[in-house]
Amino acid sequence: MNYNEKELLLKQIDELTERVKELEGMTNKVTVPFIPSIIPDTLLIPLTFDISVEYFDQVIQDILNYINDSEIDSIVFDFSGFILKDCESLVLLGKNIETLVSSINLMGIQVLIVGLSPLFVKDLVLSELPFIKTLRTFSTFKSALECLMKEKDLALVKQSSN
Repeated sequence: MNYNEKELLLKQIDELTERVKELEGMTNKVTVPFIPSIIPDTLLIPLTFDISVEYFDQVIQDILNYINDSEIDSIVFDFSGFILKDCESLVLLGKNIETLVSSINLMGIQVLIVGLSPLFVKDLVLSELPFIKTLRTFSTFKSALECLMKEKDLALVKQSSN
């Protein structure tokens, strides 16, 4: 190995070390907000951060830990703020979403998804991942809540101001 090759390898090691530090720092910044809904036993979880495949494992674990200690029966995931970042593998990201939804379903909780962007939807459809056909998706949070209200036989009633 000549001097130039060694220098190139050392530079690559330095760059990778910096990237690892950056990723470790970002991992600590990932938080998932859990928002109780007006509908009983329903939780809204907006994914409103830049996310890469590396962070999805932590997000899944945080969500599963939270719901294990709660009495919810429905979760609405809002992907409207979801940004794909550094995602080299849509298939891997799709599998992570599948793992998230399947894990929650196995805990007896139904999952509804809102706010998928047209680009993300197109990429998911083109990926031909089979789980996308089983997702319960809605165009808006309102339409997902209306569906849950119907399923739970609930209605909003305007009170008279007597």
